[in-house]
Amino acid sequence: MLRHPFRLGQAIAVVAAVAFLLAVVIAGGQSPAPAGLRAGFELGPQRAGGPSGVAYLAARGGRLTGHVAVWGLAPGSRHAAALRGPDGGCGGGGLAQVVAPLPVLAAGSDGVAFARIDVARPSTGFGDGLALTVHAGADPAGPALACGAAPKPLEP
Repeated sequence: MLRHPFRLGQAIAVVAAVAFLLAVVIAGGQSPAPAGLRAGFELGPQRAGGPSGVAYLAARGGRLTGHVAVWGLAPGSRHAAALRGPDGGCGGGGLAQVVAPLPVLAAGSDGVAFARIDVARPSTGFGDGLALTVHAGADPAGPALACGAAPKPLEP
């Protein structure tokens, strides 16, 4: 008998979310999509045992689109997400300015939040390094729970 069926449900939801994101990335690479800027983010916990996640964003024309999945959140909780830059690292020196607020993430009963991103592309902040943050509540001024810096600036 399983001692922690909730954790099994979380694991299944995480695997499904990551598989979906990989399918999106793979399908996007095979289609003749218009050239644009793109980046992947691996979101790590800001405190031991905190939430983690992945995100993929593309900037084409006047839009910023993509997907984000975060797991390890409190069931039913809501979390602000933001793209930060320039030089948007996740280190302890504070967070960079918000260059694009992202939709508020809502965790399901399994503690997993998944969202499709489709917002207006900001006019500044691209090219100098970006970070994606997920916050403790629905206010992006609150403390970050998870953060991921793009390995390099968004690139074509």
